[in-house]
Amino acid sequence: MRDAIGFAQPAFRGQPTDTRSTGLPSVEFTRGGVLTFDTGARSDMQRIAYRLVDGTLKRLVWPVLDQGPQTTPQEFTMLVHVEEFRVRFFAPAGVWLDQWPGQGISDVLPRGVK
Repeated sequence: MRDAIGFAQPAFRGQPTDTRSTGLPSVEFTRGGVLTFDTGARSDMQRIAYRLVDGTLKRLVWPVLDQGPQTTPQEFTMLVHVEEFRVRFFAPAGVWLDQWPGQGISDVLPRGVK
């Protein structure tokens, strides 16, 4: 997928939580298998993210994979009164990382997420 500027982005990425409302999501990925019932030709892939803002865990869903400058995600409240949202990524070398992809890692996906 491409970001709003047009740069290619990984199918899966994650970073430590940035609780500012304009901060990047803690985890963001492209998933497949979304059922589509419209008659137009449309991908079954969807861009999803999770972000903690002011104690509220939010799920973000973009309407398209390749985002233009005006593309904004729909936000859904998942949980309220959340004190911490931490995601870690298991690298092929057998270590847990706080950011994905980690430095020097070329794998598209981590081996595990917790």
